[in-house]
Amino acid sequence: MDQTQLLSGRSLLLAVIALNLANAIAFADITSISSVSAAAAKDLKAEATINWATTSALVAATIGQCLFGYLSDIFGRRPMLYTALVLYMVGCLGCGGSHFLGGAAFFYVCRAVTGCAVGSISNLVNIAQNDFLTSEQRGRYQGVQGVSVAVGSLLGLLTGAAFSLRDPTSWTGWPLQYLLQVMLAAAALVLIRSCVPPPPARSSTGRTNLQTIDWAGMLFGTGAIVPALIGATEGNRFGWDSKKTIALFVCSAVCSILFFCFGFWEPLKQYGTRPIVPFRLFRRRAITIILLQCLCSGMAYYTFIVHMPQYLETIRHQPKLTAALLMTPYIATHGIWSSASPWLMERVSGTAVQRYKVVAFVGFTLWSMAMLVLSNLYRAAPIACLVAFEIMVGLGTGSVFQNSVNAIRSQVTAEDQAAATSARNVVRYLGGAIATAIGTMLSKVQRARVLPEHLLKYVDQTFAKVDTAKLSAEDIAFLDRAHLAGTNGVLLLGGVAVAVGAVSCFFLWETAASLAFDGIETHPPRIDSAHDIEMGTPRSVSVSTEDRRAPKQASPNASVRTASRGPFWLLDAVRRH
Repeated sequence: MDQTQLLSGRSLLLAVIALNLANAIAFADITSISSVSAAAAKDLKAEATINWATTSALVAATIGQCLFGYLSDIFGRRPMLYTALVLYMVGCLGCGGSHFLGGAAFFYVCRAVTGCAVGSISNLVNIAQNDFLTSEQRGRYQGVQGVSVAVGSLLGLLTGAAFSLRDPTSWTGWPLQYLLQVMLAAAALVLIRSCVPPPPARSSTGRTNLQTIDWAGMLFGTGAIVPALIGATEGNRFGWDSKKTIALFVCSAVCSILFFCFGFWEPLKQYGTRPIVPFRLFRRRAITIILLQCLCSGMAYYTFIVHMPQYLETIRHQPKLTAALLMTPYIATHGIWSSASPWLMERVSGTAVQRYKVVAFVGFTLWSMAMLVLSNLYRAAPIACLVAFEIMVGLGTGSVFQNSVNAIRSQVTAEDQAAATSARNVVRYLGGAIATAIGTMLSKVQRARVLPEHLLKYVDQTFAKVDTAKLSAEDIAFLDRAHLAGTNGVLLLGGVAVAVGAVSCFFLWETAASLAFDGIETHPPRIDSAHDIEMGTPRSVSVSTEDRRAPKQASPNASVRTASRGPFWLLDAVRRH
């Protein structure tokens, strides 16, 4: 179902604000867990397994992105955004309520529910916002999502740290973080209801829509991801040669084969089933390389955003709130450069992929250099050096994250743009889930290598705070070295991942077939306000069939108009309206 509905003026501005508030709330949950995990571990007596608070959320986010983005093509963006936000509130209430139930397993299940919603929200915001924009506007407005990511990330780190300063065994401590997230999600739900237009009327019945859902793809995709990540995370505890670990990896391998077979050959297509991941996208070199880069960037981003605050707090012994504030240089750089880099790319000649290639290579190079240096951290590393490397990481994420969306969308037809955007988001979260699972395993191995035998019981306490009151100074020094070795191993994994992303830029070029797509734009009816849609009085613009098929010709004055807006176009829009 084509859901392109171009907005303009005040209605566009309000829709973008509403969507990006939801996006900020999603990223607040992602970063808050690094601040509240130690307090939650102590309260729930889950010091050895608290890493599952992050892993379960990222695994579920990967699945949620596939599912909700796919269903939004059938049922509409706004209804699925409603569903994702309600699911987010239910998950957050459960996370906070686990304090009263006293069960770590219940907390991890609720983290998975919240993670499913987080992945869905960020994916749907990406897709829905582009439904309202022309190709000329997407680059500039894509930067707004980078700002919302920065605002949400900083909010999650600071509020999580502030609530964690309270007694971890009290309901007025870390559980209030999730209550705050529920209230913010409710506000976002109201704004989306008021400012985001409903989807176009569906031409088919609900029963017909359900028949087109790729149930087999969902089942095999889930079976491919979840068992493998459980095996990678818990392999040390289960035993790598145990029947349980082997069974998990065998299950994952079988489901992976079936998932790829169903994706490439589409045996259910004759029954009207739409594949959850259209594998035809991977036949284009540019799309395949960009998705590989998204996988690498997801691996590096989540290792950095989770483990860097832990390094500052656990190894540098910074107060929790100070450790959160020391992440501000990265978050601010990411937000600023996410907005500025699309504006800069518009001023450079070439196709969307060619412009992205240059910016992505510079970003990946700076990012990999910073991560590889950070992977050799020592306890007394100067704070000024850490800030400098955080800024380099921010330039990297700001160059790659939002700009990859426009590069991918330029390579597909209007029919496949939502699926291509969804695939990009899914791959990024999958990279985060893989890196979290492998990083946890690497951290435990490195810690076990450093710790003496009588301290091996602390190997599993990667994110939990160790009570050092009864330990000698020598034992505390061993624990600090173990924490540092584990953190360095995880950051090295992220550095290698983004280095692969930098190298892949040399293989990123467009074929003649993909160049035929670049610049094609359709012009559906433009809508002046959400209210007009609900009243059934949109102002339509008629476009001939020939206009839809022909590549869009840029106006000779387009670059002048774009340049005149400058990087402060959003402030100008607010001032006008």
